[in-house]
Parts: sequence; C-alpha cells; structure tokens
Amino acid sequence: MSIANTGFKSSARSWHAIGRLGPWITLFIAVGFSLWMPLPPERTLEIDERHARIKSVFERVPLRMGEWVGEESPLTPSAVELLRPNAALSRSYRRLGLPANYKFSLIHCSDFRDMGGHYPPVCYPAHGWSLEHENRVGSGDLLAFDPEARAAEADESGAAAVSLAIGDGFGPAEMAIYRFSRAGRDLQSVRMTVVSAFILPDGRWSRSLGQIRDAAGRRRLAAEGVAQVQIAMAGWPGLDAIDEPIAALLGSIPTSVWNSLGLRERSTEADSNE
Repeated sequence: MSIANTGFKSSARSWHAIGRLGPWITLFIAVGFSLWMPLPPERTLEIDERHARIKSVFERVPLRMGEWVGEESPLTPSAVELLRPNAALSRSYRRLGLPANYKFSLIHCSDFRDMGGHYPPVCYPAHGWSLEHENRVGSGDLLAFDPEARAAEADESGAAAVSLAIGDGFGPAEMAIYRFSRAGRDLQSVRMTVVSAFILPDGRWSRSLGQIRDAAGRRRLAAEGVAQVQIAMAGWPGLDAIDEPIAALLGSIPTSVWNSLGLRERSTEADSNE
C-alpha cells in the first residue's frame, strides 16, 4: 500500500470519527450562538397568531407542485430538538422526467437563536463534510467554481452567491452557494452543493449569520423569528445547473408560503403605493 493511500484512509477514518461527534459539535455551536444572540422579547398575541399562520400554511403545501414531485424526508429527532422549529418543510424533490434529486428544507424558528446550528458552514462540517473554497485544489485539478457567482460582498464563510428569481412577482432571492466534500465508504471523494439563505420577518433575504444577529437586536424582528431555505444536491454543478432548477423549484412553492414569511409580490407593493 502506498503512503498516499495510507494517508487517505487515515484521513477518511478521521472524517468518520468527526461524523460521530457531529451532533455534539453542532449542539455546542448552537448553544454558543444562543448565548451570543440577545434574548428575544416576550411574544405578543399578534406574533403568536403569525407563527400559527405560518405553521398552518406550511402544512398545506402539496407534495406535487407542477412538474415537481416531492417525497417527505422528515427532520431527525436531534434536528428537531436543536432547531425547535415552529414550522418545517423537509422533502426530497425531483423534476418529472429527470433523475436528479434536490433535498429541500424550509424551516421557520420562532426564536432567532435556534437557527445557528442550521447554518450550512456550521452544520455540515459538524457532520463530517469539509467546506471547500474556490482556491482549493482537489483530485489534482482546480475546483470548477463559477467566477460570475461570486458576490461583491460574500458572507463570512467566503461562500459564492447567486441571485434567483422566485416566480415573476417576488424579485430576486439572494442565496449563498456552498461546496462540500468528504471521503465516502469506498474512500472516493463525495461532493455536495448546498444553496441557502435566511428570510427575515420583514421579507428581506440574507446570506449572512451576522445579519441575523443584527436583526435580532431589533426586538420586534427578534420576536417574529426567522426562516431558512436550503436546497442540497449531489456533486458540484456549475452556475447554470444551479440557477434554473433551483429558481424553478422555489417558484413552484405556493405564494401563500412566501407571503406568510413576509415576502410580498412587487405588483402588490406597487398598487399600495399608488
């Protein structure tokens, strides 16, 4: 056995060991995040009604949405305990006629602090995945990231960003693109891409956990909670292979869901200003 193979197997064993510790690492980070965040104010009846409305709307989202067919993929008990979600959609979606699967989750937490453990640069490395960057080299070649996907101001993890349209009325969603890898059981590298963003109660999109903390300093927003969208897919597809299908999937989500989270269609806003 070559020295290289010995080193690779040792590395793989290390990642599997980290994977076993993942839930504990995630819990530690989430607890630290909750201490770092300011305490939210007591909720009012109006806010409780908003949370109930979000939960009700989430529960009515069909598995079949146009050309997308979903299958339930419930959150694990440990994830539920960590996130304490007010409402959650966790499904695997595929497009009719195509083999690719997209792991879709949309989670609303009543308490901003509970979202820290669900942040991709925190959650996935805690479960054995390595967060890659554009200047990293793997398998002997430069990773194929899309330069145009870079944001002028990336989030604190250095993730690339993409602006996606959600249907015709909502305008762009600013989302971060994360690339992960880890050693598989056959010692071959396994790759995954995660597209993610937070939705603040006032309808703003945010890629940054720092912005979530800043928003939590505003007592009203902190009480209303925060939502997060995540779409995970196999491999490291290019920007074109991310943009169109993810925008199409998000655009298939019922308008009532986005409205419940504070997003408003541009036409509605324009009419109200006239």
